[in-house]
Amino acid sequence: MKRRKLTRNQKAKIVLDQGGRCIDCSEKLVIGDIDFDHRKERRMAVDEEDAAEREQLDNFAAICHGCHLAKTAEWTTIHAKARRQGGETGQQKRRAEGKTQAIPSRPMPGSKASGWKRGFDGKVTRR
Repeated sequence: MKRRKLTRNQKAKIVLDQGGRCIDCSEKLVIGDIDFDHRKERRMAVDEEDAAEREQLDNFAAICHGCHLAKTAEWTTIHAKARRQGGETGQQKRRAEGKTQAIPSRPMPGSKASGWKRGFDGKVTRR
């Protein structure tokens, strides 16, 4: 689904519908410092129909640049974590592709793999 480009009239309608205030911080919007953002995240669309619905004019909101940066940073973090947990990126993906293996842990002290043993008197000696 292509990203929608808002016209000047559509942008003006959105700002007027909000009373000229940022939807997040309620500060008065200043021309040149206005961003237009999706109320329902576009990246969260489940299918093509949902994506088309999220591109409707009533899903857009006027937001000041500072609030938009903060919201984008928060959502980017959420999406990155979801992609990691879903195995799309990170170590889970590399393991699935066979590019890496789990890091082996150190042997427990006193196990045969360590080459040392502890006697009943507490002394540690080589095997």
